[in-house]
Amino acid sequence: MSYGIYKIHSELIIAARNRARERDLNRDSGSPVPQDKVKYGRMSMEAIMKDMDYEGMVSFVKSAHNEATRTMKDGRVICRFRETDIVTICDTQITINTGGWNTKTTRRHIEAFLARHNFQISILGVKKEGGNKFLMRMGENEVGGSFNTWATISRKTGRVYTDQMGMM
Repeated sequence: MSYGIYKIHSELIIAARNRARERDLNRDSGSPVPQDKVKYGRMSMEAIMKDMDYEGMVSFVKSAHNEATRTMKDGRVICRFRETDIVTICDTQITINTGGWNTKTTRRHIEAFLARHNFQISILGVKKEGGNKFLMRMGENEVGGSFNTWATISRKTGRVYTDQMGMM
């Protein structure tokens, strides 16, 4: 196979893979994903840190593939996956946020980050409803709820606030 034909062949394979990835993202999220938001592969630290709030930041470390953890002066610990802050842990509450990326990968990163900080959570994507359900163990208690994009759990009372159901 000559170089020119090989190059065209490899470009066609890459384009087909990208279309398949976009189709999978659309299926997982339940709505079409804008073409400019579709990103593949490893991101540099500069790309992950893009549009991030640096004010009050104490430390910033890469914690997993396309994921970084930053610690703030006020004690908050924030997990950023790609260009979205997916988990914020502070003294009074925990906030989880898919940022509209309702995918298995986002849910897996949320679960793994919280497990590293001694919280047990299980998040299940619900295709029919287009959202998520979660169950979280906090000490002796279990709290849970449904959400589309974000949920906030009070660490003191165990109350859950979501974008889908309001206060539970």
